[in-house]
Amino acid sequence: MRVLRCYVYDSFKSHDFMSHIINFINKNGLEDVTIQKGFIKGFHIEITYPEERINADLEDYVKRLLEESKTEYSKKHYERFEKAIKSVQRLEEVDCEVTPLYEDGQLIIEANGFLEERKRLSSDRVNLAIERLKTKFICSVDEKWCQLNEEEKNIELTKMFFITSALNPNGIRVGYLSLRSNYEYFKQQLLEINNQQAKDKWLGFIEYRSEEEKQFIKHGVDRFLNKEFDSELIFSKLKELIDAVRPIISKAFDEGELYINNMYMADDFFDRHKNAHDFHKTFYSNKKFVSLYHEKGFIVYRYIISTLYSLMPLLHISPLQKQKITGLVAESVEGKYNMTWRDIYQEMSVKYGGEVVNG
Repeated sequence: MRVLRCYVYDSFKSHDFMSHIINFINKNGLEDVTIQKGFIKGFHIEITYPEERINADLEDYVKRLLEESKTEYSKKHYERFEKAIKSVQRLEEVDCEVTPLYEDGQLIIEANGFLEERKRLSSDRVNLAIERLKTKFICSVDEKWCQLNEEEKNIELTKMFFITSALNPNGIRVGYLSLRSNYEYFKQQLLEINNQQAKDKWLGFIEYRSEEEKQFIKHGVDRFLNKEFDSELIFSKLKELIDAVRPIISKAFDEGELYINNMYMADDFFDRHKNAHDFHKTFYSNKKFVSLYHEKGFIVYRYIISTLYSLMPLLHISPLQKQKITGLVAESVEGKYNMTWRDIYQEMSVKYGGEVVNG
């Protein structure tokens, strides 16, 4: 694969750059191009396509866009960028080297490169298939997505996780638990930060609910279950994406193309996290639940969620905003059924004679 890494540090210019690339892809009917966003060695947009079909028009267009958007930053600016990138690295739990940084406007072309620089979770074939589906989705909704405000984007992605939660055999009441798990895990990590000002700022951001979000929390699950969102462009395209990704991951599991050993499992959670939240103390102390992490259904589900999380940078969703969205999902489902995660745990324990089912 031929990889073009385009370094753009200003978020507004980055959004504009990506929209121009999407327009180019749509206008020229390019089906073998993938787009990703990354922060390793600097905030960048990554464009990948087959090495054997070098697209001079695309590369010339990329070079022109980079030249037009290029900003001259001082050493202090890059020091701030490096600090921000290392914060993202901690939030995203990425363990590779993220420095030194490339300069704004730089284009790094890598022949016979890989799609991404992080820890690999699947074979190149599977990864490429999923990235092409993600890019196809982005290209189909970008114009509409850019018209939404922040609250509307949060709500659209909350709906997305309703779709995945409903995949659980026991429905959305149980399927949402992984989002509650992620939300509580992240909040627990924030509580351990020594910088009180940063801690308060970040917690305040992920816990704040606008009036529009509060109304969605009250009625969103009912509207989802009544299929009121099915005709909406973004929701229907998200559902298409999930429906397309699911069989690819399932088949990859059967054929040994998922690198499961690169995923975190529940078995050693307490070794990695000494100050666990009550949610994790409760579920991860239950051997029945922990054993589910090694079953196909749960692994496929986790890969789907991982795919959707990796979609968020392309939708210009920050790591903090992502965590806020997981909280919106949890509050919506718990509000609908007037319950807490503890209630669901007790129900599962009683119903299955102490056994815990996929959640």
